[in-house]
Amino acid sequence: MDQIAELNKRLSVLPTGSQISASDLGLEGAHLTRSRNVTRSSHGTLAGSAVLVRLSWDGAPEFPYIHGHFSDSAATDGVLKVDLHTLALRNLSKRLHAQHTWGQGSIPD
Repeated sequence: MDQIAELNKRLSVLPTGSQISASDLGLEGAHLTRSRNVTRSSHGTLAGSAVLVRLSWDGAPEFPYIHGHFSDSAATDGVLKVDLHTLALRNLSKRLHAQHTWGQGSIPD
């Protein structure tokens, strides 16, 4: 997906100190998801201070499942993964100054 690639590129060039946290995206307390490369923290939820590292997706390109990969210095399990929904994606696009429309039939903020 082009939108995911663009957001990942923009994330990779953020100046030091401009990282985007889980709380910036309204994801503090979001439930972590499991995958082959990501383990669940002892609490199973995302801390507000966790920093977004990258995005990934799976499923059908027409209606993908989008995931955020976060780093949290307090977590012992490495990278933490959560599902991203329309509101978080809109917030992310806005913070990265990208003009994307998220959500089928939705109007951007």
